[in-house]
Amino acid sequence: TIGGGGPQAAWGAAAALAARKNDVLDQQPVTFIAPVGGRDWTKSQDDALQELLGHAVEKIVLLRRDDFYTPKIRLWHDQDETTHWMALNDSFGSKGADGLWSSISAMDVLNNLPTTTTTSTSTTTDSTGGDCVLHAIVEAGADAPGQQKDAILLQDERILERVSLLGVEPTAFIDEQSKKISKRDVNSFVSLVTNRIPSVDIISPDIHLYEGLLLQHHNHDETWLHTAHKKRDVVVRQGDQGSMLLLDNDDETLLVPPIVLKTKNGTPINPTGAGNAFAAAYTACRGTGSSRLEAAAIANAVGGVVCEYQHLPPFTKEVMQRIQEGAAHILHKLDKTTNTSSSSSGSGSGSDSS
Repeated sequence: TIGGGGPQAAWGAAAALAARKNDVLDQQPVTFIAPVGGRDWTKSQDDALQELLGHAVEKIVLLRRDDFYTPKIRLWHDQDETTHWMALNDSFGSKGADGLWSSISAMDVLNNLPTTTTTSTSTTTDSTGGDCVLHAIVEAGADAPGQQKDAILLQDERILERVSLLGVEPTAFIDEQSKKISKRDVNSFVSLVTNRIPSVDIISPDIHLYEGLLLQHHNHDETWLHTAHKKRDVVVRQGDQGSMLLLDNDDETLLVPPIVLKTKNGTPINPTGAGNAFAAAYTACRGTGSSRLEAAAIANAVGGVVCEYQHLPPFTKEVMQRIQEGAAHILHKLDKTTNTSSSSSGSGSGSDSS
């Protein structure tokens, strides 16, 4: 959605492809599709979105529904970079997210997908024969805005036939008192990806959701987390700590370090949207042939560069070079760690060779 990280995700996917291909002269083969409510969407917002993404992506598709409001939230971060939010106006409910998502059909998406294959979709997952890579941000909590209707389209067989790889960034917010994801929200997420969108190939939870899954994992012998990473990529977003890949062996992970920010004191100027950009960048890289390790390094660099700007970075050669340099530095650090560490790191590197 417009107010839920969609533009940042589209920018992240395009930036990852441009940096990976060393090509920033043309718009990248990315289509951004989002519903908007005609009750509050304006021409100036159209123009602002075009200014934000027009240089980066091939196509911006806004599915306008005049009877609804565009879901919008105000985000802010505390000193630990924990995300907090509040809804704006009538963003949620029957005239906001709940109704808006119900009004979108599979044909709205299919009619706007590219008609020809523009990228290689070599992946390590089971191919469905599709010619598009699809990435979506979905509300995963038990009382999610939109009642998880943003995931309905990901169950449609007509869409899945076009998709060679499906990546999902699940969102669930921490409880203000406990500073943790509730058990109820963890169970809601597991139900979502197990029962409603089992076709997902890549899942990128944040560290809070992962910790909730880990607690569930430790309390039971057989859980979703126990087998999930054997069937699909699970890459955990860790903010200023980088990211973490769940490897093929049980309970084995690989920490992928962040880039060093080129800001005053090395602190983020604005981390809003960095996780969205990271998740989509990872999906874009995996969908076009990158290994898990290369995809995580590029995605970390994309997310880090987003933090160096007040708003989304400009889509320029200089910014793409910054991403390339950041990813190369991350891979160099990991290579040094692999060469000097115990066999556990070696097995992690080997398991990523596919």
